[in-house]
Parts: sequence; C-alpha cells; structure tokens
Amino acid sequence: MNLERVQARLQLIDKLLNCKSGEENHVLNDNWELVEPELLQTMAWVVEFGAGNGRTNKANFLRNLLLQLGEYLGSSQQPQTIRKETVDTLLDIGIRWDETSQFTLALQVWQYTLTIYREIKDCQGEAHSLGCLGNAYYSLGQYKQAIEYWQQYLTIARETKDCQGEANSLNNLGLAYRYLGQYEGAIEYHKQSLTIARKIKYHQGEANSLNNLGIAYVFLGQYERAIEHCQQSLTIAKEIKDRPGESYGLGNLGIAYLSLGWYEGAIEYLQQSLTIAKEIKDRKGEANSVNELGIAYCYLGQYEEAIEYLQQSLAIKRKIKDHQGEATSLGNLGNAYFFLGQCRQAIEYHQQSLAIKREIKNRKGEAISLDSLGNAHRELGQTKEAIEAFQASLTIATPETMPDTCTLAGRNLGNIHFSLGNWELAITGYEPAIEAIELTRNSSLTDDRRKQILKDNLSAYAQIVQCYINLGQYEKALEYAERSRSRFLADLFHNKYLYSKGDIPPQVQEYLDLQQQIDSLRFNSPSNGMMGESSSTSTSTEAKLEKIRQLGATKQQIWENIRRENKELAARLQPTPLSFQQMQQLIPDRKTALINFYSAEEDTFIFILRHPDAVGEIPLTSLGTGEIPPTPLCKGGLETLGKGSLETWERSVACYTCEGEGIKNLQNWVKQTWLYSYTKIKFPKWFVITQLLNCKLEDIKTIETNDTAVLVILKDGSQETLNITPQEFLKQTSQKRDQLQKEWQNQMQPTLAELSQRLQLQELIDNHLQDIEELIIVPHLHLHQIPFAALPISPKVAENPETTAPVLQTAGKTRDYRNFDIDTSDTIPTTPINIDNNEYLSDRFRIRVVPSCQILDFCHQREPIETKTVGIVENATGDLHFTPEECRKLAQLYKVPPERHLKEKQATIANYLKLAQQVNILHSSHHASSDLSNALESGLRLSDGTLDLANLYIQSFPQLSEVFLSCCETNFTVSEITDDVLTLAGGFLTAGARSVVSTLWSVQDNSTAEFCQLYYQFRNQGETSPEALRKAQFELRKIPRFNHPYYWAAFVSQGER
Repeated sequence: MNLERVQARLQLIDKLLNCKSGEENHVLNDNWELVEPELLQTMAWVVEFGAGNGRTNKANFLRNLLLQLGEYLGSSQQPQTIRKETVDTLLDIGIRWDETSQFTLALQVWQYTLTIYREIKDCQGEAHSLGCLGNAYYSLGQYKQAIEYWQQYLTIARETKDCQGEANSLNNLGLAYRYLGQYEGAIEYHKQSLTIARKIKYHQGEANSLNNLGIAYVFLGQYERAIEHCQQSLTIAKEIKDRPGESYGLGNLGIAYLSLGWYEGAIEYLQQSLTIAKEIKDRKGEANSVNELGIAYCYLGQYEEAIEYLQQSLAIKRKIKDHQGEATSLGNLGNAYFFLGQCRQAIEYHQQSLAIKREIKNRKGEAISLDSLGNAHRELGQTKEAIEAFQASLTIATPETMPDTCTLAGRNLGNIHFSLGNWELAITGYEPAIEAIELTRNSSLTDDRRKQILKDNLSAYAQIVQCYINLGQYEKALEYAERSRSRFLADLFHNKYLYSKGDIPPQVQEYLDLQQQIDSLRFNSPSNGMMGESSSTSTSTEAKLEKIRQLGATKQQIWENIRRENKELAARLQPTPLSFQQMQQLIPDRKTALINFYSAEEDTFIFILRHPDAVGEIPLTSLGTGEIPPTPLCKGGLETLGKGSLETWERSVACYTCEGEGIKNLQNWVKQTWLYSYTKIKFPKWFVITQLLNCKLEDIKTIETNDTAVLVILKDGSQETLNITPQEFLKQTSQKRDQLQKEWQNQMQPTLAELSQRLQLQELIDNHLQDIEELIIVPHLHLHQIPFAALPISPKVAENPETTAPVLQTAGKTRDYRNFDIDTSDTIPTTPINIDNNEYLSDRFRIRVVPSCQILDFCHQREPIETKTVGIVENATGDLHFTPEECRKLAQLYKVPPERHLKEKQATIANYLKLAQQVNILHSSHHASSDLSNALESGLRLSDGTLDLANLYIQSFPQLSEVFLSCCETNFTVSEITDDVLTLAGGFLTAGARSVVSTLWSVQDNSTAEFCQLYYQFRNQGETSPEALRKAQFELRKIPRFNHPYYWAAFVSQGER
C-alpha cells in the first residue's frame, strides 16, 4: 500500500468536507490525479469510521459524492481497465454497506454495478451483482424480488459452468422460499445445492446446505430430520476446521432442540456455539448465540434470564453496528417482556425495533413488529392502538409478498374486531388472511402440508362465515363456507378438467404432465393403472416423497414462470372458488333447493339456496311469524333480511342456525353415536381381547394369530397369550361382530330421530321447503355419513328409548369385504320408532348428496352423454347368492352382451378398467369396503385383487355417465376437520362419471338385489337417478322384512341427475 497516496486521498477528502458549497468541482480539478477507483474505497471508509458521531450531513454529502464519482469513473468515457476497477470497487463497497444494514444504499450501488458489468460483458461480475441484489432484497424482506435476481444469478452460473455459484444461488433461493412459507420448495432448492456441493467437493457449501435443510425441516415440524441434517453439517465443519461454521451448526442444533421441546439440550448446544464464537472473536456469531439463548430461556418460562441474554445480544449488535441484528434483539426483548406480562415494556422495545426496521427499510421486519405491537396493546386493553398496529402490519404484509405475516396480522385484526362485534371490520382482516392461506396452500408441494395449512387456519373461515351471517350477507357466508371444504378433491377434479380441454399451451401441458407424474406417485400406482404390478415397481415411501417434492418444485417453478407472463392463465391452473352466482347455476329448476350445512365450533348453519327464478315467490308468512325478523342474527331459527315489500321474500338464499349444535355438540355426538358405533363392527377381535384381558382398546398395539395361539402385544411392550384356542377366539370374534352389528342397527332409528330434532328438520321444511321437490344436500364433516333419506321429518322419541327402541336382526349376507354371515332368515324387525305418519325426508323429496358445490360444478361442466351402453361386473368372488339374479335381470333389461358382462373370474382389475372405458353406464355388484386408517386403500374386491381408491384417482373415464356401486361402504369414510370426503364413489366422480349411486354402510345381499332391480325399473321408465332411487326405496319399504332403514337408506345419489 502506498501510504503517501492514501494520505493524499485523505487530505483531498478533508478539503471536500470543509470547502464552501459549490467549490467541490474546483477542489477535485486541482487534485484530478487522485480521482481514481481507490479514492472511492477511501471515501467509503471515511463515511463509516470518520464522518459519524454527529456528522451525519457530512457523511451523506460524502456518500453522494462517492456515488457520483463512481458513475463518472465507470462511464463509457473511461478505459475498460478503469471501468472494471471502478465497478469491482463499488461492488465491495456495496457489500460493506449491506453488512452494516445500509440496504438501500447497497441496492443503489449494485444496480449500477450490474449495468456496468453487462456493458463490459463481464459475466462473473454480472452474476455477483445479481447475487448481491438478491441478498439486499432478502435482507429487506422483499423475497419475491430476491428470487428474481437469484434466478438470474442461477442462469448465468449454469451457462458459465460455475458450479459453486450454482450451489450458492440454489441455497439462497431455498432461503427465500422458506421465508415465503413454501418449506417444501425451500427443501428442494437446498437439496439441489447439496448435490452440487458434494459433487464438486465444496465442503463449506455442503455444510451450509445441510444447515439450511435442518432449519427448513424445523419449520415443517420434522424435528428428527432437522437434527440429523444439522449434525451432518456440524461434522463437516469440524472436519474442515471451519470454526464459524461449527458455531453456526451448533446454534442450529440448539434451534432444532428448542422446537422439539428439549430445552436443556438446546441450551447446551447454544452454549457451545457461544464458546466458539467468543474464541474466534466472531462478534456477530456471539450476538446470535446469546440471542438464541434468550429465546431458549423464554421457552422455559425463565424470562429474567432470557432478558439478560437478549440484552447482551443487543449490546453486541449495537457495538458492531449490525442494525438488522439490533432490531431483531429489540423485538425479541419485546416478546420476552410480553410473555412476562409486562406489556408496556414490550411496547417500548417493539417500538425501538420498529424504528430501526423502518430506517433500514426492512418491510418484513416492520410488519412483524407492528403485529407484535398490536398483540401487546390488545393485552393492555388498548383496543384502538392494537387495531391501528394490526392494520398497519396488514398494509405492508400482502398475501402475495408476505403470506405468513399477512395470515397472522389479518387473523389478529379480524379477531379483535370480531370480539367487539364489528363484523364488517373483522372481515377486512379475515379476507386477506384467507387469501394468504390459500396462496400458501396452493404453493405447497405435498398433500400433508396442504392439509395441515388448511387445518391450522380453519377458524379464520369459520369466523368470516359468522361475520357475513351476522351481517345478513348469506351469499358471501356460503362462498367462504365452500372455500374451506373438500379442497383435496377439488384439486383432483380441476386437474382432470384441465386435461379434458383442447389447445393446451406448451407450458401448461408441461405443468399438467408433471401433475400426472405426481398423482401416479402419490397414489402409489404405476401409470398404466395395473395394480398387480405395484408391489414390484414401487420404491420406498421416502424415495417416492422425495420424487414428489422434486416434481412439485419443478411444477411450481413452471407456474411462477406462467404467472409472470400471464396471470390470468396461471390463475386457471388452480381451482377457483365458486361464486354465489355459480352455485345458483347448479340448481336446475324452481322446484329444487340446495341445502348446504356448515358447522362452526358452537353452531351449525344451514344455507338454503334456491333457483334465481324462484326469488320473490315465497310468502313471508311461511316464516311462521308473518313478518321480517328484527335482527339478522336469530339463533335457533331462520335468518333472513327481507328487502322491499313485506308480501314477498326477495332473497334466493337464507340461513338457518341450529344454536348450540356445532362441532362441540352436534358433530362430536354424531361421531360417537353413529360413526363410532358402526366402526366398532370392523374391529370385533379388539373388543373380545378387552374382555378377555380386562384392558382398554388403547392399550393394545397388535394381535398375532397362528395355528396354536393368539398373541396380544400391548403398547407398554408386554405380551399376553390368550388362554383360548385360535378356533375359539375366531368363534368369539364372530359372535362379537354379530352383537356389534345388531347394536348399531337397533340404535339407528333413535339416533336419526334425535338428529332430525337437533337439525330442526320440521321447522326447516315448514319455513322454506314447502314448494320444493328435490334437495341437493351438501353435508359437513360427519354429516356426510348420515342417510338423509331416512331422517324422520317429525319424530317423537320415546321417553325411555332403551326399552322401546326396535330390536333388529339382519337377514342374510352382506356385500362386505369382511364377508361375514348373520343368519336370521326368518326374523323381522320390531315396530320402528314412533314417527308421525311414518314420513321420512325421502317421502317428501328427491335427494342428491354431494361433497361440495365445487365438486358438483365439475360434474355439471362435463358434457352430457346421450347413449346408454351398459356394462355389468357381477359377483367377482363368486360367493354372493342374490347378485347373479340381480345382474341377470339388468342384462336382460338393457340387452347387455356377454363381452360387457364380467362374471366372477372374468372380473379382473384389468378387465374392469377396460370395461369402464367402454361403457356409459356401469353396474358394479360384488364385495367392497372402506379402509378407515388409509382411505386411499378402500377398494372394490375383484377376482384377482383390489381396485383401490388410489388407482381410481388416476383413471379417466370420460364417457362414463352413471355408476351404480352395488357394494358395501362405497360412500363411507371418516371425514377429517378439513372436510375432505375420500370415498370410492368420489373416485368414480373424479375419474369422469357424471353421477354415482353408492352405499353408506355394509349392505345386505338379498335386499340390495331387490333394490337394484327396482331402481333400474324406474330408470328404464325415464326417471332421473335421484327419483328412481327415491321410488326404489319407497317400494322396498313395502316389503315387511325390508322396511327398516338399514335395508334401503344406505343408497345415495351423487353428482348430476
């Protein structure tokens, strides 16, 4: 270094700082030999270390002059060598400004270096500038912009075969996607980076990728995998003697242990990280370690210790002028005081953090601080200030740019207004939150993650539905109720719908092809649908998940590329929630109503949607009061807001509230009394064991049976051998199954009668359905399993149902996968429960049941099929006695030739799928069953194996108009809180069928054969599917031994008429 030259430059800078305004050019001209790239570096040093401490104006002046001189020295007037030296110097200056949180200045200088590098065709410099710009936008919390620059950096790195740069850019992209809440996408980028780093033996890059993978897995809740990756990173750091990397790896291990709740282990790792940082004098690493220790002690509830560590972190960050870190430490101190209950101190720290974030223009951090301030003000009862803070946070955190923060701030704003009864203002919070939730869900790569996102945020949907109901805006309430349900099925239907369209742009075709590959993997079936090959072709579950993530990441990237070029086209690649007007279009005529159930935590809402032409025809006297209700929220009754004349009702939707009958009461009651009672039939041997061993169901882990003994393995690790033979155990199991079956059947009518009363069915009909002939029912949660056809309209439950409930014994064999027999051929049910006029809902209405309006809409959009080519699959396992006669009469009625009539061994999986491709009407009469542990393994039992739901989801039957599943449990499942109804009937609808008739439980062979013959008799007479179903049920009830709902109410019609 030429010290004299350095001294001369410092003297020049001093003259510039002390000359009169306007004399700067004279000073520079007098010292022109010093105007060189090195002068810029010296000026930057003076700005940082010599012009501070109250000399802000001079620092700003010198900084601006630096930028002007940089532009001059880098201009096209200068020699190539000077331009290159100048731009390299500016790049380094920008890095230093970035390190000191002067992100805006760094952006300004890097934008200039990018331009110059491109002009002088310096690809390496261009790539570095792009990478730095990405870093600056990342630090500012502007992740979309960061991704754009890092993607450009990645492109150049690949073109120039800069493998290390490629690995670094991929790693950076992973970080940005992580902060956008797209954790699977982040993992995919980190994995790509890891692969390259290992290939080129770039050990530090390998360690960085492993560390970042560990943190991404923490966010996904996969803590063991997080620890595994952090441990691998730590091992590499030790091997290459990378002490800062070792400290960083220990810190990340501490974070992973914190997330697992292993606080003592976390603190131990963080202390080790801190020790190394101090040894190597890594002040920033030291500050980060004590910051994380503070967080750990917060988790432990030891807030005073936490505050002590956080104060240490703050002091270091301030000393090293790490403004970003300073703001983070202040925010964490605010959180610690909040948890300590000292909200005033919390507000003070959050305000300091906010001020710094605003100064350095960290928009993401600003939004988070405002949300934290809102929480603290709310705890103090400072409602006005809390609302202002949440609103300010939401102004910054939009659904697209900061979906995670938008979700938090939006829900917080919505909740505080909801608690105050400000329904319209609550909506201003919930609406952007829900948009952010849906964007995050759509960008997630795995089904489990998408489901979890929806599950974590369902209360936002419930709250906004309640808000719109309270405002009397039932159209909007119904729209949001629909948006929260059956999203998994909607995704599947949408992909099939897109494939059915012609003239698909190449990028969209690539997108859809990737989705098809994903579906083939996720549903565990080869692409040709031949289930018999799946065991030999399947890979491990982890390998499949890994492949799904890779394909999903590629698909997501294609979507983002399409979105940049054509937002409208990109929007069509995701299923768009239906509008109220679109739902109305699903109602075919004025005599049909759509009944949509939605259960919130406390209440169940029943939306009644009518055809637009029916508006204005319903006298208000039908409400039972003769006048418009005075308030839009009438618990326990009909809610309407009339407009105009008192003589007519001018709304095409109403909402009926069943007060106190929400998830807590109604849905849980249905689950216990209906579903649990039925599902017990599937596990009789478990109940036998509880009696023999005097234990609880939850104590049993597995049951193993061989020729000589029955071994029970308990969850505590112990084993018990039953003191009865396997043959006796089998006998007792059969008896227990019969007992459980009878118990469920005998409680059916009392349960349905009580459900009718809970749903106020009589009042609902009297008030709103007097002129209606057909109902399209959209159940919610466990109501999907209820036979609405058998709901008594006006039941009178006996005071002591235990003594008056019917005692039913089933006649004949069920079409159940379990294939058990209950021989009661000469028994008849006793008198059913007392029902006025013995009138059921199906006596009054034709009924269709659909998972959601959106699923019905997909069915509705399919072209109608006029031809009636019929195919029959009969008795695939050869053990059903009444099925042959049922199918013989059907074949005779529709003149079905032998090649379209598969009998017993002919009914293989391959032949079944081939037949479904050839016919318009498919009658499937054989065994089937649902799998409650894994719905995708529910299946049709054919002669050479099981055609399961997973396989159906990847099939396409575009010419299939109608399917009758004359089998057991083809519409039975246990709905999750996300309301995804995964059934065999839904599988056929997804594959292309317009309508499906299916069953809600294990149906009996003899009665089912009779029912099918009646159904097709009415269909052949020109009746629609729901009308033929209703008439067949009515006629079957006339046969004394089949008049109990068990025999006729299991059948439901889904989809189109």
